[in-house]
Amino acid sequence: MPERLLEAVEIARRAHPVPRTNNQPPAGEGAWWLHGGDRANVVGVRLSGHDDVCVKFFHDARLRVRVRNFLGFSKARKAFRLGLELERTGVVGPRVVALAEYRPFGPCLLMMELLPSAVALEEILLNRAGPAAGVWPSISDLARMIGRFTGRMHRAGVTHMDFSSRNILIVAAADGPAVYLVDFEDLRFGRGDQERARFADLAALNHDIRKLVPVRERLRFLHDYASALGQSAPDQIRLMRKLFRREVDRKVLDSG
Repeated sequence: MPERLLEAVEIARRAHPVPRTNNQPPAGEGAWWLHGGDRANVVGVRLSGHDDVCVKFFHDARLRVRVRNFLGFSKARKAFRLGLELERTGVVGPRVVALAEYRPFGPCLLMMELLPSAVALEEILLNRAGPAAGVWPSISDLARMIGRFTGRMHRAGVTHMDFSSRNILIVAAADGPAVYLVDFEDLRFGRGDQERARFADLAALNHDIRKLVPVRERLRFLHDYASALGQSAPDQIRLMRKLFRREVDRKVLDSG
């Protein structure tokens, strides 16, 4: 397995990938961009045996991150460990394969399975009126799917420090689309105030999609979420009121 990771790293370092709108691999050996960010880039890599993998480069140059890398507490190491723990809960995410750390200060890399048909929920919501709008489920179906997924995730004791439409993938499959969770370094497992952590996830996602998803569909999300979590009808109503009260409070703060 280390040889595969080294091959993936070398291909990505040699290649000059062109940003792509999807993660379909190019012909032949090479690498291509999947996602770019201020502190990490995600690259698809085709290995010599026509085996496609996903490599996440953590290139955060802040001093405290470099010190963590030096001490052996890199984000890649954390994401690898938490990705393995996520598999044991039954919550679906890309399978982690290996990690690498360039000592003493980084960067560090995480190698995962590549999901060829995966698209971030954010991209689907932003482009739902475009030419590919009919490829994915309707907004109502997406809301219900993600509501059930989030309820099962929380029921398994899993929360996420950056639960947003960027970190939720929709993956096409023969038996219908599936929901996957990414950015494993931000996962949390059953520690501290779980009710507060669950609500923080819901508030973050609700705020993130508020301009892209109508209130009616967000209520469908909450209904299916609460049902998957096993909440009673009165608890569901209290949750909806609390969440939308938070949204109103944020609007007041933003306008002030």
